[in-house]
Amino acid sequence: MIAEQHYEARRLEALHRTGLLDSPREPEFDEFAATAAAVCGTAVGVVCLIDETRQFFKAAVGLNHREDPREIAFCDYAIRQEEMMLVEDATADERFRNNPLVTVEGGIRFYAGVPLRNPEGYALGTLCVFAPHPRTLNDAQAKALKSLAEQVNARIELRVQRLELERALAELKQANRKLEQLASTDGLTGLANRRTLDERLAWEIAQRRRNQRPLAMLMFDLDNFKLRNDTFGHEDGDEVLRQFARVLHSTVRESDLAARYGGEEFAILMPETDEVKALNLAHRIIERVHATEWRHRPVTVSVGAAAITVPGEQSAELVRLADAALYAAKDAGKDRVVAASGLEMPATSDTHAAVN
Repeated sequence: MIAEQHYEARRLEALHRTGLLDSPREPEFDEFAATAAAVCGTAVGVVCLIDETRQFFKAAVGLNHREDPREIAFCDYAIRQEEMMLVEDATADERFRNNPLVTVEGGIRFYAGVPLRNPEGYALGTLCVFAPHPRTLNDAQAKALKSLAEQVNARIELRVQRLELERALAELKQANRKLEQLASTDGLTGLANRRTLDERLAWEIAQRRRNQRPLAMLMFDLDNFKLRNDTFGHEDGDEVLRQFARVLHSTVRESDLAARYGGEEFAILMPETDEVKALNLAHRIIERVHATEWRHRPVTVSVGAAAITVPGEQSAELVRLADAALYAAKDAGKDRVVAASGLEMPATSDTHAAVN
């Protein structure tokens, strides 16, 4: 009994892997059913699959319905046979004489079914024919029915292989997307990493050669971060970086790119943005940093803002300008924004200045 249950469980797994259950009719399977009926001289030909509770007709000629309960299915007996199951007169067979498929008016009297087996030997269903009157098959018909069943087996196996290939390709695509995400994303903060920023910056510079629109960058440095790390530990430092990243992510426009530049430095690349608009965003971010609740003590940030508007200026120039403005902000007392153009717009309050 245990061995039988194990076999049935594995058989059903193999059947479900085919993807054929409850699938629509397909011409190639309909042709197998029609050919089987024509060769055997019957009105009905069926490609039948047996699942947990029913026989499902993947293809059928001479039938208008698509399934029957498994407990009355001739095919449920056929899948237990090694070879073709032949019932010449169902009313004379004690297994079937009281079967409702037999006793109904015009019911089954003759049945012939060949098990459909996958390469592991599990019987998934049958290729079968039946008729409402007693009869038999001659040797040529029996041989042809078996040959057709082998062709159905081959078709099903090709389908399984195609589905497995499609699943493998889908898994590969998903894995590649994850790898691309890992390659382009900072693992701690979830923002873009330095590599992604550099690639996007190069692309935006190339775009500028055509449209000559401004391009701005903000560079951020968390003030006194090393001292905070030494005082409260790296776990607190990591959480500060993650929390600041969330501030950036929730503040930037969809067209902007927020990235972790390295260590406690961050950057925002802002297409089609001049220096004034970049400064406005920088001040909003500083205000949000001031309004955020931080563990242990408040956090402040210094910001450098730069924009390139002159044709021919390169990415290295934009980074250099933003970086110089950032260090000017640090030198000027931190917790403020400095523009590369030389315009300084402090964003500190006495309270925050006192903290730092």
